[in-house]
Amino acid sequence: PQVEQISKDGTIPYFKVSDMNTEGNELYLKVSNSYLSNTYSGKTFKKGSFVYPKNGGAVFTNKKRILAEDSLVDLNTGVYTPSKVMNYDYMFYIFCTLDFKHLYKGTALPTVDMEKVRNVWFPLPPIEEQQRIVEKLDQLLPLCESLEAMV
Repeated sequence: PQVEQISKDGTIPYFKVSDMNTEGNELYLKVSNSYLSNTYSGKTFKKGSFVYPKNGGAVFTNKKRILAEDSLVDLNTGVYTPSKVMNYDYMFYIFCTLDFKHLYKGTALPTVDMEKVRNVWFPLPPIEEQQRIVEKLDQLLPLCESLEAMV
């Protein structure tokens, strides 16, 4: 977007990598410091797309978030929009297993290597099995988190 299209208020959130650290954005990106005015007519990313740092030291944080509404992200932020034929929650669990510490190139400015990412294989069982996996993970992950908290 053009600088004059960005403001503190507007209708379309414009997220930067730093917004992933904002309170309230732990899973879903909801709170932004910048918005686009009604005059912006460019491409936005769909609600539910997965967002991650793709340039700079933030690559190594492995943060992944979900857009809470149609939004735009800055050039240091990557976006993955899952296919509608996949279970959304299953794909987010799989996406969260990507370790960008092993999928980057460059040293002075680390960048997620999209060629390496495209070559990552992941299991894609039938949709019913994806749903069963999600249900089991939803059941077990809170237990893991409570055990982790005890340590």
